[in-house]
Amino acid sequence: METTDEIIHYFRAIPHCAALLDEPGVRIREGGPRGGLNPLMDVTLRQNEGLIKKMYFDQRDYFPNGDIRPRGCEFLQLGPGVIGQPGIAHGGFQSTLMDHLTGTLIGLSGLDEGLGMFTLNLNVSYHKPLFAPAVVIAKAWLDRVEGRKMYIRASIEDLQGDICTTADALFIKKRAEKA
Repeated sequence: METTDEIIHYFRAIPHCAALLDEPGVRIREGGPRGGLNPLMDVTLRQNEGLIKKMYFDQRDYFPNGDIRPRGCEFLQLGPGVIGQPGIAHGGFQSTLMDHLTGTLIGLSGLDEGLGMFTLNLNVSYHKPLFAPAVVIAKAWLDRVEGRKMYIRASIEDLQGDICTTADALFIKKRAEKA
């Protein structure tokens, strides 16, 4: 398995990825929201040539009214294991990626206050084919929070900057257990 430095070096060699990594406030994150591996994304898809390499980082957007909103980004080198139609990433994989990315943003940013969360709704729209094998960029950002509900938006784009897939996700933060 490659080291974090080797993966960063690989993606930094891609101009579109390097530009995103050079933005202010980038924090490269290892592991998932609970500090461990995600069995589907980090084991199953890697063993079956689905995800060859991946790297997650996050940032925060600061607004004049004092709001701070997290956003996350994941670079992924897709392999032949995610293909549905010849040369195109399967729509079910793209939907899974959107659910994973939006949940990761919530967990790693602390929006769930360490309690965890559940996906209530995930609306995915496919705008153009997402070709594979290829390197793609998945992005997620907080839209709003209403009580325990968290609304997250996401996109997957190719290295030309074309948006291939978008999603709107609704999560609910788990309740704290009563003592």
